[in-house]
Amino acid sequence: MKRIISILLILICAGTSLSVSAMKVSIPFDYDVSPPGVHAQADNGVVSVEVCRGGIIKTTDLANNQTQILKHICYEDIYWIKLINDEFIAFSDNYMLSSGDGYNWNVAKDDRDKSLHEQYNVGTRPGKYINEEKSNPDFETVDSEYKRDDGKIVHVKILYTGQEWLKFEDVPFNLGDIDDNGAERTSGDFDRTIYKSSDRQNWEYIDKRESNYKKFKSGENSENIPFPGFRYDADIQILNTGNEYLVRSTVCDYYERRERTVNYYMVSGVFVYDHDLKPVKAINLDDYIVDMAYLDGVYYLTSDKNITYKSTDLENWEILGENMGCPMRNSVSTIYKTRIDLKDRFEESMGYYEGTITSNNGLFGKNVVEEGIMLFNTRKYGDFYVSFDAYHDKIDSYASNDNIKGLDGNPLDIFRDSPLYQNQYISFSKDGVYWATLDIPMPYHIHHLDQTSDSLLIKCNYDDFDRFVNIKYSDMESVVPQSNVYIELNNRILGFSQPPVMESDRILVPMRFLFEQMGAEVNWNDETQTAIAISARGGGGERNRAGENTVTFSIDNTTAYVNGAEITMDVPARLINDQTFVPLRFLSENLGYTVEWDEAANTAIITTE
Repeated sequence: MKRIISILLILICAGTSLSVSAMKVSIPFDYDVSPPGVHAQADNGVVSVEVCRGGIIKTTDLANNQTQILKHICYEDIYWIKLINDEFIAFSDNYMLSSGDGYNWNVAKDDRDKSLHEQYNVGTRPGKYINEEKSNPDFETVDSEYKRDDGKIVHVKILYTGQEWLKFEDVPFNLGDIDDNGAERTSGDFDRTIYKSSDRQNWEYIDKRESNYKKFKSGENSENIPFPGFRYDADIQILNTGNEYLVRSTVCDYYERRERTVNYYMVSGVFVYDHDLKPVKAINLDDYIVDMAYLDGVYYLTSDKNITYKSTDLENWEILGENMGCPMRNSVSTIYKTRIDLKDRFEESMGYYEGTITSNNGLFGKNVVEEGIMLFNTRKYGDFYVSFDAYHDKIDSYASNDNIKGLDGNPLDIFRDSPLYQNQYISFSKDGVYWATLDIPMPYHIHHLDQTSDSLLIKCNYDDFDRFVNIKYSDMESVVPQSNVYIELNNRILGFSQPPVMESDRILVPMRFLFEQMGAEVNWNDETQTAIAISARGGGGERNRAGENTVTFSIDNTTAYVNGAEITMDVPARLINDQTFVPLRFLSENLGYTVEWDEAANTAIITTE
């Protein structure tokens, strides 16, 4: 049913805007730039200041030759610096920076129009560096390489299995040889050394073997497959179930098959190895596998046709559901993922929406409709469900809302009118319903996520170099929204950008998203801080004027008017963190809707039909 989205919230409460997104948070993070690379240098006789790739500034005390590495000054390359009137002036692409001592910097001057660049005669960014240092990251990254003493390059890949980390060090050979077709090899065989660790710091040697990527093709005899037989530069997922390792390629996860380049390391199946890393068997479901999980003795596999299968023996598989992904679990909840193919106007895949499906005793239940956030690449890291968007810039790239249907077959209504993707962001949640969003304050593209024992590790790329952002789980814990109160509307769970609050045993919820999902209409008077809410009545989404109800209420005022009659509310509407919160039961019932309370699930259930 098409909803009436004529919600007139242009003049919502002071400080409240139409563009409401998931709860924005600001938490500390650290990063490493590999390698830094010095663009320019200046000194004042006391300190020498070098400005670097990735926004790093290196300030050296000339008297004792001690250097301080300054991060978080700017999130772009700083490529120009001069001493002007005893003040250091530096520039990145979009900002002018200044400092009197080389240690304390002011970056308040936005210069996106380049007027200050012209005033100071700042040239274009140089293509080379005064000095490009060897990387020395503060934390070991998921994907890196180094040169051995014999001059050979070692490719390092670190993967979390759910129970420990495995590290693969691969040394390729046969590069430059002529293959069977007479062409020069750009990639060849490689020797692989495998280590494992429980803390990602202390590594135990497991095995060393020769690996040949040609042996790892769909349909090959699994006994001939060395562990794991992917090329060193291919992405894979490894899952330790406690009984065995499951291994699959992740190259195919987010695009339709027709868009993929089919080559030797794209395989469709899942491969099983014992804990001695010996191959056991291959699982083929006649489709690409894009996700896998193991919970409570049950194996789950999701195909790129958005069908999830389950099995208890890795032999017999049954369909669990469609348009859904594998389950995930943390200390708070178990959830499934929606997995819906998004297409642009040319009907090409734009990736997959991966919102939350609630779980009740291991069974999937209801779709969650989020306020102001789209969820992609949803995985569990540490004790958090984490989502990030690596591909999209704006909401209107996708197909119409009506094509995105939930478990009940009705449109899921996940799109919003406001632009959501102005910055790269990470969203994280404990329950899969209420999410916090952290903007990555830099013009970089997020490539993928990884985890250490105590933090989320984010690999970003900009201008052909990598940056690794490190966010502590403890910091995420301090800001993630947590609430044991949930709102269900017409069999959908509402994922408010700010969770409901309790006042005098009454539930208050954010007004805008609630009324939007109800199909109600709101008119706001900014001068009197008064709202008029009109219920949507009648079939097909068209309001029946004779049957609608009207409620008028004000911020911090318990007096309300229902169809013109004065009524006293138990608690008034409140302005909380720049959003208007309204008393749920009073507003819903007086607009003609049914409200019930599920004590066991701590859920208010609203029915508008």
